Amino acid sequence: MLDLAFYIRNLLYNHEVVIIPGLGALLTKYKPAEINTSDNSVTPPSKYIVFNCTLTVTDGVLANYIALQKTISIQEAELYIEREV
Repeated sequence: MLDLAFYIRNLLYNHEVVIIPGLGALLTKYKPAEINTSDNSVTPPSKYIVFNCTLTVTDGVLANYIALQKTISIQEAELYIEREV
């Protein structure tokens, strides 16, 4: 059985925000490429993740994704999330 982090990680590739009901939200932020002329190096663009503990009310994205991936009902996915959190 896959853990909750697996589903969250997959969602973060395509979504800017993943709300984990009762816990908070993970938000991705874009960091553009940087050129350092002093040492002629380039840092590629990237994403970094921040946690927001005030966003705890579900938008259903995580439960819907888990339900689709595990071929279970949304209610079962919500219970799975609740147990994991």
